[in-house]
Amino acid sequence: MSWVIRFGLSILLLIGLSSPVAARGGHASPLVIPVGPGPRPEQIARLDTTQRVERAHAELKARGYDEFPVLAWALLEKAQQEGGSPELIARALALAPNTPSVRFEAAWALHSPTEFVRALLAFPASLPALLWLITLLAAAAGVGAGVAAAAIVLVAAARALPLHAHRLGHLVHSQEPPVWPGVLLALSLLALLARLGLGPVLVLAAAGALATASMRFKAGSSGVTASLVVLGLLAGPLMGQWSRLVTLTGHERGLLAAWRIDRGSQPLPDDRQRLEQEFAAQPEDPFLRLALATAWLREGGFTRADRLLQDAPPDMSASLTARAANLRGIIHLARGRVEPAITAFEKARSADEVAGILYNLSQAHGRGLNLMSQASYFKLARQLDADLIQERTLDDSSSVHRYLIRSPLPWSSYLSHGLRQSAAAEEVAIESRRWLLGARVPGWAWLAVPSVGLLGFLFGGGHVRRCTHCSRPICLHCWSMGSNRPSCGRCAQLAATGRLSDAEQAGLERELARQRRLARLLAAVSLLLPGIFRIHDGRVKRGAFRAFVAATGVALLFLSDALPITVAFAIPAPFEVGGLGVTVLVIAALMLIAPLYTRGVLEWARDRAAERKPA
Repeated sequence: MSWVIRFGLSILLLIGLSSPVAARGGHASPLVIPVGPGPRPEQIARLDTTQRVERAHAELKARGYDEFPVLAWALLEKAQQEGGSPELIARALALAPNTPSVRFEAAWALHSPTEFVRALLAFPASLPALLWLITLLAAAAGVGAGVAAAAIVLVAAARALPLHAHRLGHLVHSQEPPVWPGVLLALSLLALLARLGLGPVLVLAAAGALATASMRFKAGSSGVTASLVVLGLLAGPLMGQWSRLVTLTGHERGLLAAWRIDRGSQPLPDDRQRLEQEFAAQPEDPFLRLALATAWLREGGFTRADRLLQDAPPDMSASLTARAANLRGIIHLARGRVEPAITAFEKARSADEVAGILYNLSQAHGRGLNLMSQASYFKLARQLDADLIQERTLDDSSSVHRYLIRSPLPWSSYLSHGLRQSAAAEEVAIESRRWLLGARVPGWAWLAVPSVGLLGFLFGGGHVRRCTHCSRPICLHCWSMGSNRPSCGRCAQLAATGRLSDAEQAGLERELARQRRLARLLAAVSLLLPGIFRIHDGRVKRGAFRAFVAATGVALLFLSDALPITVAFAIPAPFEVGGLGVTVLVIAALMLIAPLYTRGVLEWARDRAAERKPA
């Protein structure tokens, strides 16, 4: 089993084990009203840190809060001052059991691998952690794809420049002309393009055009053409999607406000106001409409919540339609309107038949004294999710707001809302496209990149080839007519007579020395970017995959701000993640990079040993 499969299975195992953690707040009560007196700062100021934390915990818990990471951090700092008190650390974990950063710091203080595993399992259940992770992975994957495509184009261009230089040399009517003057001229022209203001992607397009124009077979140019298409798409239409992903954390405050309201935890005082501001700017967004309706429902504003749900757009997805109808059913039943509630729950069931909606339907029929229907729907609900129904039936609360189930919004709605177009995403797209294509180039110039690749694929194919013995560029003018395979005059003479003149022998030695220098150069470049050696040898897919994985791993190290080198585009971890995020990304990056570097070096050493072995 390869390391890639083992790594993937490990990730799937962690995700599978984390499902119980994520399911704890899966079904929120629709109505949780804060009660109790406010804190008295003049009395709390006289207490020590531990007593202050306990008093604040009691006050906040009375208001409905269930996670206290700030208080847990205060206890962790107190424990550190007291030499790592296990009692304080255990109390800190009890205050914030689902906050990854708290569990990670506790694992570090206790030197406990078990707590570290629990911190990893709490990672998928934290919305800020997931937003940060999606942003990092999207940014790193975009960098990796661009580097892999650029590597294919650069290697192909490096192999094609001597062929074009050979053809250029014949303009001075020389036999088997040297290639270095033409190579220097081509490099100068590419540098001139960059000097004129063209970005790196357009310069790569010019280099790719040279590569495809020199390839004799379509199979050889397909890799370069595909790479140019990828580069063009990355600089063009995919740039908008990528910029939305990398700016996902910019919507964190609004998403967290909706998350706290929707998932049943106690919202902050300004959460509803924040949702109202965003909804005023985007009244057509169904996610904001349902989140705001839930906020009013939890505060007892049934009229406002019902008005929002009545005006919901008809083209919502089935999942959102079911949740909107379920909310309306809860509102009707809270007002004592049994028949409209049953109608709303039936509409929700027709859109998405889940246990929570069937349970609410059974409760509505029970309120209407339709006992046969109540038992039937209750049985169906228990068949779909027995644990949820058992949890609700054990609740001894007599309030209708407590025993009805309001299904939370799906993860996909949070992600689609976060990926909407925003000013920050548009600015990132414009700046990135300007850097890739050039400051003076219009945005539609990305079309030139795949167009150049496709034209080279369709009409390319030069007559310049390489000698099968010494790899020198040759063409029809230089091809020895006495050989069936492409062969330069020097190698043809050596094959025919078994000896060379002094000048030809010196030229052959220079060519062999050049090939040895090229092999050492490829080995050195492979240390920086694994996969280059495979791309040069013609194994493009394998080499591109290695280059993508290596570039993604290195980008993760830089983006996570884990290296001592400060970069402007680093994405710091949020408070809920803390040092755990950097640790996880460093481990993941090393798991990606280390096997590639090790395997690449070993394969290169094996190939070189096979070449030196006498025939």
